[in-house]
Amino acid sequence: MGEDPDFLVTLTVSKTEFEAEATAIVLRDAGFEVHVFGKGDIGIAMGGAAWQGVLVQVRRRDVEPARAALAMNRQDSVDLDWDEVDVGEPRDSPAPRGEDGAPMAARLATAVAWTIALVAVAGLLLLLLR
Repeated sequence: MGEDPDFLVTLTVSKTEFEAEATAIVLRDAGFEVHVFGKGDIGIAMGGAAWQGVLVQVRRRDVEPARAALAMNRQDSVDLDWDEVDVGEPRDSPAPRGEDGAPMAARLATAVAWTIALVAVAGLLLLLLR
């Protein structure tokens, strides 16, 4: 009888779900049906056994073409000529910074947070002193 070509098989095992999803995006863009099984899914599927990795699975019939698509993607990314990449124009001026080098928006947010905290502490003290 032979093996079912539609049966899902593991193509790669990634360390993180982000890495697995990035692989899945490449494969989906190449036209493959891809399934990612995260760590939580694997634990349930394996009866709660500990698992180190995230599975990227494709149909058995797609294993070799999917491997070729991943290899081609890796080769294309290595061959990228950064001199030909348009990264846009530089900004006219960087975000304003304080004397310590921190962005002014971050300094303002910190000042607002401290003010709110002090007002909250003062309010609690007034409540306790009543």
